[in-house]
Amino acid sequence: ISDSGTILGNTGIHAASLGAGPQTVQVLVTGGTGITGSAGNGIEASTAGTGLVTVGVNCTPISSPVSGATNGIAASGNGAINVFTADNITGSSGRGISAVSSGTGGNVAVNVGGTPTTAVSGTTGGILASTTNANSVNVSVSGINLVTATTSGRAIDAESGSGNVTVNSSATTIHGVSRGIYALTTGAIDIGG
Repeated sequence: ISDSGTILGNTGIHAASLGAGPQTVQVLVTGGTGITGSAGNGIEASTAGTGLVTVGVNCTPISSPVSGATNGIAASGNGAINVFTADNITGSSGRGISAVSSGTGGNVAVNVGGTPTTAVSGTTGGILASTTNANSVNVSVSGINLVTATTSGRAIDAESGSGNVTVNSSATTIHGVSRGIYALTTGAIDIGG
């Protein structure tokens, strides 16, 4: 989607594959003045199968403000999940970014960039990146002002069953209610700045 205006709906953007196989779901947004889910998520991307779910890509992150009545961005499936953003992401009654791989799982990566005024915020959490089994989780936050959970929960929550968990952040402020950064796995954990 290349947009110079505003995207507004109960859910801002909904992209879902209901197939049980390795179908890929990809959402790309360049430009625009905002994506808003007035009754649900700002962007939701999911698959019932094991294919890759990606919201933005490394060279073309989501470059428009995203807000949702629930989560800002919700990405889910049973395989690998990638989320790349470069603007404000807000979840009014949930998380700013939720990236969750279930079932046999897959690697989960959340890469947040932007400007010194950019923020990722949610009432119950800033960023959730979670997977199962020996799959890895990587959360990278660079060049932005704030990652926050405003009412409850954790600013950054990174969890795996037994895979490596890596959190790197150079955000000016990481502010959670219960915890700023929470990393959980039976494997290796690496937290840096």
